[in-house]
Amino acid sequence: MSMDFVKALKAPASVDGWFVKLLIGGVFLIIPILNFVIMGYVVKYLEKLMNKEDGLPGSPASDFGDKFVLGFKYLIGCIVLGVIYVIGLTIFALLFSKLKLVYAVLMVLLQITLGLLTLLMAANFAVDKKILSFIDFSRAALLVKDNPNTFSFIFQVLVLSLIYLVLMVLLAIFVKNQYIVKHR
Repeated sequence: MSMDFVKALKAPASVDGWFVKLLIGGVFLIIPILNFVIMGYVVKYLEKLMNKEDGLPGSPASDFGDKFVLGFKYLIGCIVLGVIYVIGLTIFALLFSKLKLVYAVLMVLLQITLGLLTLLMAANFAVDKKILSFIDFSRAALLVKDNPNTFSFIFQVLVLSLIYLVLMVLLAIFVKNQYIVKHR
């Protein structure tokens, strides 16, 4: 069982009209009920990658009920993984909160790790579609071990995460400055 993570990131952009489809999917993610269908579609996409099939799955509207159930199970799995993460994060915060700079840097690294872990566990979930696959770390380790591009993938996710972090800091500064100007 293996999946080329880099191929997984690049494949959607190889389809004609990918940007519009991505925007539409993004809008549907904020609409209740449709968000589960979109997440189910993502699981189907991961399943195709795990089976070494090319291309995207059919329309998100096909097999609406199946994709809805998959998306809902995906949500529950993310919650289970999130609970474990929050417990670990709480312990971490209790141990390191006195060291402010170290704490801030480590928190950013932990957030990036959660992003990587969630992607990995989503791929793990796509194998058998069982909620507990989100905490089957031994099988997830095999995904990483069998992947020829693991380090390239991690590097790309780290770069994207840092870009996201810089954009969020700039946005926070902009919002803060607008608030100060408005309330003078």
